[in-house]
Amino acid sequence: MLFSTPSPLAGRRHAWRRGTQECVRHFALVLVLCGVAHAHEIGTTRVSAVFQEGRTYDVEIVTDATALAEKLEVSPGSGFDDKFRQRVKVAFDGAEVRPQISYSVEPPIDALSAAAATIHLTGQVPPNAQHFTWTFGWTFATYSLTAGGTTQWLEGGETSAPLALASLAPPPDRISTAWRYLRLGFTHIVPYGLDHMLFVLGIYLLSRRARSVLLQVSAFTVAHSITLGLSMYGLISVPP
Repeated sequence: MLFSTPSPLAGRRHAWRRGTQECVRHFALVLVLCGVAHAHEIGTTRVSAVFQEGRTYDVEIVTDATALAEKLEVSPGSGFDDKFRQRVKVAFDGAEVRPQISYSVEPPIDALSAAAATIHLTGQVPPNAQHFTWTFGWTFATYSLTAGGTTQWLEGGETSAPLALASLAPPPDRISTAWRYLRLGFTHIVPYGLDHMLFVLGIYLLSRRARSVLLQVSAFTVAHSITLGLSMYGLISVPP
């Protein structure tokens, strides 16, 4: 009986095909992930809207001052206000209003951070208005719009979903804010803090003495709180 053995050339061809198929699959996966990451790119702009008893509004925009200035410079029109209004829309019940605009710019706090522009759009809420909508076209990335405790993630130039003015309460007081963050801190650990629990478990497995574990966890918590506080108050800034 004769047995045929596969030639070395055939084996190399088979291995080459498998290698090529793997490369194609990996390349396709990279393209998909890159597309998803690009579609959900989050920029440095953030917007918040505050309504006082349904009579006045204050929309605050915080964005990169240099990038905004460059975009305004190449836009048609004369005057900063007129150019800025071209891509900003504040509307109540679908009717656009013309807010007052004030600007301030804070210089960068270090060589790695950028100057921040804070823009306030203020005015009177029209009588009997029911809904508020917002459009901001001076960013090309995703940004957040916060109003009355709710947050929408919008693309540059996209109009927000209508927000019912009746549900947009003024900012909470300090006690309410402290209680809210206390609850958020608890749920951040249980049940959503699996990474934190594994971190503590890892420390425990390295040293099972309670004093050592307590000191290390406390040091991490204090350091983490300090960095969050410094970044929240703008004392440090790390590029995205």
